[in-house]
Amino acid sequence: DLAWNEEGILIDIVFDKPFEEALYPKFSEGDAVEIFIDTRDRKSAGFATRFCHHFLFLPVPCQGIAAQELTRFRTEETHPLCDPGLLKNETTFYKKGYAMHLGIPSECLHGFDPTAFDRMGFTYRLHRLKGAPQYFSADASHFSLEQHPKFWASFNLMNLSK
Repeated sequence: DLAWNEEGILIDIVFDKPFEEALYPKFSEGDAVEIFIDTRDRKSAGFATRFCHHFLFLPVPCQGIAAQELTRFRTEETHPLCDPGLLKNETTFYKKGYAMHLGIPSECLHGFDPTAFDRMGFTYRLHRLKGAPQYFSADASHFSLEQHPKFWASFNLMNLSK
């Protein structure tokens, strides 16, 4: 599930397998979630712009890391990386799986202005210990997902309260 308001974005992900292990810095070899957001959904750009974000969330902290922004930019297209302490990352464990409740506040999303830009680029990559990654919107086995936001899905930010 994904929800938004002016204060940020909330994401809930349910895993139908038990948690195994989180690793850092080699997070892609364990259980981990990567979230990619383009606050302006600029499909014409052939590279990550300053409106693009790449976040990492681990089901349990590993080496003191539970969540952080990993965005890498071209020199002329940058924004300060967000304070990891602002990211929400809560995991609930069940016998046969777990759920991650993630929050990215608006101050961590450069250019996030839903009143002016009602679309957002979005994708994710889920990692599993000893398993192939799972992608949303594009399988990145032949290109760098981090650097090609034109392949990310487009979401319309609808205000249902009106």
